[in-house]
Amino acid sequence: MAYANKILLICLFSLLKICSSQSSNLTVATDGSGDYRTINEAVEASPSLSKLPYFIHIRKGTYKENVLIPQNKMNLVFRGEGMLVTKIIGHRNSASGFGTQDSATLIVLGDGFMAHDISIINTAGPNGHQAVALRTEADRCIFYRCRFEGYQDTLYVKRYRQFYRECDIFGTVDFIFGQSTTILQNCNIYDRKPNRGQSITITADGRYGSEKKTGIVLHNCSILATKELDRAKKNFSSYFGRPWRSYSTTVVMQSLIGDFISREGWSPWSKDDNKTLSTLTYIEYKNRGPGAKTKERVKWEGFKVYNNSKDVLKYTVRNFLKGTEWVPSTGVPFTADL
Repeated sequence: MAYANKILLICLFSLLKICSSQSSNLTVATDGSGDYRTINEAVEASPSLSKLPYFIHIRKGTYKENVLIPQNKMNLVFRGEGMLVTKIIGHRNSASGFGTQDSATLIVLGDGFMAHDISIINTAGPNGHQAVALRTEADRCIFYRCRFEGYQDTLYVKRYRQFYRECDIFGTVDFIFGQSTTILQNCNIYDRKPNRGQSITITADGRYGSEKKTGIVLHNCSILATKELDRAKKNFSSYFGRPWRSYSTTVVMQSLIGDFISREGWSPWSKDDNKTLSTLTYIEYKNRGPGAKTKERVKWEGFKVYNNSKDVLKYTVRNFLKGTEWVPSTGVPFTADL
């Protein structure tokens, strides 16, 4: 117990250091009171290939820009002032001619990126089709107390290791998708009301080979409906996910499940998708709430309901992300195991 308390104090002390604006290297403010008015200017001014965290304080305000963190801008830390007051907003979408990955409001290519207390929003709406809020393809990325808003394809976890803690994610179709090694822990995942005739699918993992060690894990999350969807939930089907590629891997464990999730739990990619249903890996483990009953779940070969912790330990922060090697230094709280 004493050891655990000591570790907690160390993490809290580190978190206070990381979340303090006093030691920021640069400040961005829309009113001109900082070093720069735009986030992109601050990113451009930051050092390349930094081996140490480089802190950019983003004051409260609405930043209407599409932000790029290039591959050579490593270990950047975005410090917002709260997910409801510091907002990065974009509107790019496939309906207006942008490809899925180019539609992102924030693109992260530099390893070691971290953001906290910020909203990242794509305002394209449900008619914009694919419209990404965040696209991340960098290793050891962390998002803490952030908010991601969109409809289809909100969160593009494209590649490498990513950790999301105490974040809010909003969407409709495939709104957490990619081919990465990603854990969302203690997050709120909000299904939104889609267009008429659409179903809601939270995840669309794109693992394409049996040898890959990738997937999407929802650990101790709350899977909820927005008020608008809750009023119309009888008109829509809502699923944990569908298989983007043959070895799609998604785990929902120790999470709170709302009553709007369809009894089947999971959806095929299409009506003709039969082969993938035996090669995918979809797991539910000790979830709770009105939508957690598994009796009427899909009967696919690749779907499992586990009750023994040994069957899911491989999907923890410690094992799946090797997170105990790099998350503690950031001070962000995390649960290493179950």
